[in-house]
Amino acid sequence: MKKAILFIIILVIVIAGSVLIYQELNHTESEPEWVLSEQKLYHFNGQDYYYPTSWILEEQKYLTPGQEMAGEEPYVVGSYLRPKEQKNPSDVIGIGGRQIDCRIFTEEYLCSSPGNYFGTTPIYTKSKNPEVLKVYESLLNIGERIKDIQEYTEEELSYFKSSVREGRMTWFKDPLETSKMIAPQYGFNVSDDFVLKSQAASAGVAEVEAFHNNDTYFISLMRTDEIWLITSIERLK
Repeated sequence: MKKAILFIIILVIVIAGSVLIYQELNHTESEPEWVLSEQKLYHFNGQDYYYPTSWILEEQKYLTPGQEMAGEEPYVVGSYLRPKEQKNPSDVIGIGGRQIDCRIFTEEYLCSSPGNYFGTTPIYTKSKNPEVLKVYESLLNIGERIKDIQEYTEEELSYFKSSVREGRMTWFKDPLETSKMIAPQYGFNVSDDFVLKSQAASAGVAEVEAFHNNDTYFISLMRTDEIWLITSIERLK
């Protein structure tokens, strides 16, 4: 009887260990518990954002002096998200906003936006609270965004190339700088680290590694005439 009980205990331990190993080997960017249960939807600038029901959303509104004199109503330029039980003034996440430039305050903030070139809504926070950062990462939604790499139109490509020739948007001439500028469009932070792994100038291809939230991503680029473009982003297992 004792041997049978001992065998069952050992079997349970082995099964539990196998499950843990399987989960580790098949690790994916799992959604926080609140996403799987109750959530609210916020639609802004053509994008859907989901956040916990235990959070509060406050819209950011703006009105120019001229509009105010004309009697116009303020218009929404973004929002602030914060937990109802806010523990620290910095436990706030901003979505959108007026004249937000992630590259100016990267030392203070986590911020995801490639600037005004591509019309991507910035998402940013100063919080160090792990629970707030879970919501922040969920809003970035990097796992889904990298599945749909943007293909530019001929008109857009022509604009990029002419801008480079005129001395603007010169980061397009370098695969590493292109990755740093464009990757935040897909949920990377401006402050994330990017490293050039390989570049074959004659073949017009390059590879960059990006490091975000303890994960490593593989960015492939291709050169089209004088500019580099991201062709794919994959999370390394």
